Amino acid sequence: MVDAALKLKHQVAQNPDNRLTAIFAKSGKAVVGLYAGTQVYRSTLASLMRDFVHRINDPEVDTPSRLTMQVCGPTGERSATAVFGAIADADGDIQGVHKALSGWVDGECVEGFDGSRNAQVPVAWPRSTLVTAAGPSLRRIMAADDECKYTVIEENDRCPAIAKRCNVSLNKLVQFNGGDQTAFCNNLKPKTAACCTTGKKPDFKPKPQENGDCAVHEVKKDDGCWAIADKYHLNQTELHQLNVGKTWGWAGCGALLADQKICISEGRPPMPVQVQNVTCGPQVIGTQRPQEGIKIADLNPCPLKVCCSGWGYCGLTDDFCTDTSIDNTPGTHEPNTNGCISNCGKIEIINNNTPPENFIRVGYFEAWNGNRPCLNMDVTEVKDPITHIHFAFGHINEDFVPSTDPEVTEQWVKFLGMSGPKKIISFGGWAFSNEPGTSHIMRQGVKPANRQKFADNIIKFVVDNKLDGVDFDWEYPGADDIEGSDPGTKEDGINYLKFLTIVRNGLPKEKSLAIAAPASYWYLRHFPIDQMAKILSYIVYMTYDLHGQWDAGSKWASTGCANGDCLRSHVNITETINSLAMITRAGVSSTKVIVGITSYGRSFKMADANCWGPSCLYLGSRNNSPAQPGKCTDTGGYIANGEINEIIKRKATPIKQIFDKESDSDILIYNNVEYVGYMSQESKDRRVQKYKGLNFGGATDWAVDLMGD
Repeated sequence: MVDAALKLKHQVAQNPDNRLTAIFAKSGKAVVGLYAGTQVYRSTLASLMRDFVHRINDPEVDTPSRLTMQVCGPTGERSATAVFGAIADADGDIQGVHKALSGWVDGECVEGFDGSRNAQVPVAWPRSTLVTAAGPSLRRIMAADDECKYTVIEENDRCPAIAKRCNVSLNKLVQFNGGDQTAFCNNLKPKTAACCTTGKKPDFKPKPQENGDCAVHEVKKDDGCWAIADKYHLNQTELHQLNVGKTWGWAGCGALLADQKICISEGRPPMPVQVQNVTCGPQVIGTQRPQEGIKIADLNPCPLKVCCSGWGYCGLTDDFCTDTSIDNTPGTHEPNTNGCISNCGKIEIINNNTPPENFIRVGYFEAWNGNRPCLNMDVTEVKDPITHIHFAFGHINEDFVPSTDPEVTEQWVKFLGMSGPKKIISFGGWAFSNEPGTSHIMRQGVKPANRQKFADNIIKFVVDNKLDGVDFDWEYPGADDIEGSDPGTKEDGINYLKFLTIVRNGLPKEKSLAIAAPASYWYLRHFPIDQMAKILSYIVYMTYDLHGQWDAGSKWASTGCANGDCLRSHVNITETINSLAMITRAGVSSTKVIVGITSYGRSFKMADANCWGPSCLYLGSRNNSPAQPGKCTDTGGYIANGEINEIIKRKATPIKQIFDKESDSDILIYNNVEYVGYMSQESKDRRVQKYKGLNFGGATDWAVDLMGD
């Protein structure tokens, strides 16, 4: 407390003028407050503060956790201009200190100092040496020529006391202030002027700036409303009314924040303080004031029209999308909530009022599946209900020339000779998009210098091979966090759109153009997906791989899972519906969205054989799955439906089959600790009907060759 009190003593010494003083200081946990009315001599005030510091620092006297010194009197007997008070609190009770100063501002003594926690320091100075006889000299600082000389009306002031300070009779005082004694003396407003001479009464309140902006106060640490209001000749109600419903972040006097900018006059509220690392809203670094008619809350909106939380972060859960603003004031939110400032509201699928002309069924065919030791399929075996076969994958070289791998020539020739399903060539895929040798090709191909050549080559390939369309699976434009991959750039999304536009304009109208798009906000945010949808025939929406081994170590991967390594279904229905809400909120019609289903599961090695729920854990790191590989796919963490069905059929190990209603997923547990989340054929059929009922354009299956018999 000593250090904090010394800070106040120093401030008093630096400000010798007889002005109303209400200041705070803090040192460590301790907080000290001081109030001195305008009639308290500064020399006397300095002496009082010396005594206060001495009492706190006296080694011979026990110092309680709160110490108070005050010179005051019963209401009406001593004006607030003649009140002195100092309070120190070792426990940092800033609200208690504020309350004490607020009482002194009102001319009241602070009560309730009984007990071991509180003590008062006696004051021996007589009134005649404590305060001026008639107050400070009459003021006319920076006044207009027609303004009167005046004194400031204090809390609980009375006309006789004001007349005495003015050195005029009561009749003269009334004459200088409108002439009606009842109207003037019964309606004295603290912190306003009372004229002591003829002339216009000055208004001390701050005025708006010339451009219409309000006058601004920047809140300091431990500022309180009453001190701010008093400084600018306002009361707390007036300060509140200047800001409520208008000023960013104004949640009332009990929720002031350091560095917050608030209005102390009428006028347009200030732009809020800018904050490092926020991603949406007006507090993004470098944000400029918008034109008239644009709400500042709508500045820097989130990509895909997802919600911007009150803290300035993008997301599409209730934590981001629920508006809990206080008194309809922008930038506020109720305690223990994140609030929402833009694109707020219920998370639901929209833009789905009309069904598609045809509900299509896309099936990806892994042309390399013949290289597996088992689970092999010929492209000619693809049957109903598949309406569109996506041949995965074509190849693109460094000169942006498309081709197919010689290893899949047999399947390619058979594919070209097929009739019935639409024949679509797919370029890209995870490996091509991210392996070091090829990850740069798509990114370079869509750049201005290359996109026309690249597009022309694609168009020629589709036409020459008499294909029905082309599909691009670039995973993903703009992504800069995929290990080993060529880092994305912020231009990728627009470059991709411009490339697709050229392809669309060059393809015969009857040929289709499609892309695959991720179902996670993190990667989809780089796609100008609403603009892309306008030129695309359809979008393959990858509503799978929502979870996998890669979640391990990420606190953001799975809600309610601190380290990401919880057993979660990669086709969770709740997350799928949220993803569908995201893409339709972004402006894409449901009829353009082909929703993903799968013929494979994501597998994990369980940490506990007796724990398989969504809070249970799995083993391994993000790049290393100890899950048992399938005998055909031979990949830890990934297992085909054909392999799953064989495990169930053979029953060579203990198995447990579970249908999890909450995630709408099938779960297989075998060998006691091998966990697989997947879609059985029954679940796939049910999902397809659900998506059809929601007026989506179709369903897409990765991959038809993984189904097995």
